[in-house]
Amino acid sequence: MEKIKQMITDEIKELEQVQNRINQFLINAPKGTLKIQTKNNRPYYYWQYQGEDGRMQQQYLPKNQMTVTEQLAQKRYYEKIKPMVKENLAALYHFEKNYHFHEITEAFDSLSSARKELVIPCRKTVKELVREWATEEYEPYQAHPESLRFETENGEMVRSKSECIIANLLYKQRENLLYKYERPIDLSIYGKDYTIHPDFTVLNTHTGKITYWEHAGLMDDPKYGSDFVWKYNLYQANNIIPGKDVIFTCESQLNPLDIGLVKKMIERLVGDV
Repeated sequence: MEKIKQMITDEIKELEQVQNRINQFLINAPKGTLKIQTKNNRPYYYWQYQGEDGRMQQQYLPKNQMTVTEQLAQKRYYEKIKPMVKENLAALYHFEKNYHFHEITEAFDSLSSARKELVIPCRKTVKELVREWATEEYEPYQAHPESLRFETENGEMVRSKSECIIANLLYKQRENLLYKYERPIDLSIYGKDYTIHPDFTVLNTHTGKITYWEHAGLMDDPKYGSDFVWKYNLYQANNIIPGKDVIFTCESQLNPLDIGLVKKMIERLVGDV
């Protein structure tokens, strides 16, 4: 719901800016209209306007008057879309005023604890998602348990110092973000099913949005790099959009983990809707 609400807000803001731009342009736009005639596959431009005597005038516009030509073309375009923008804004204002984004989820929140146990909500609230997250159990990644050598502030073991740094920085934002390490998800590509274990699965406690975080720590290794590209493509094949639904950090021997970049990525996750 928060995502829809933000989309409506952003659309209103953009259309208001378009409306202001149209109105400002039309105030100073040249009078009259543009007529275009094509001869031998070449366009010829004419300026049509009403003269002081009230009669229609037509003036040929050569290349050195292209600015006027462009202004007349822009004017006609703006005049065409101006009522559309006005109508769409009115519809969005009405929707924003009358659509109750949270009433359905708040109805479930208002139930007593005993009644909640008996009811299946038609739409899960963020509180419900966070509660399920806290009680969820999953089978951790079983491969190479010997590499789990670094303990995080949250008390789990991870496979590298860089993953430990990422985990600890996420843990500092635990009021806003919750994470699970190597939580499995089932995906498919080219007709085959795969279970993968993203390094981190992050839940925004305010919006309920889940983001996957993959850290590639051995980019000097050709096979590792190839596997990483495969995983990147796997996410895209399942409509998990890089930069939006899944984020990546990488490092090599000559280019270690950029902690400042990690902090900025976490800041974006906190503010993500």
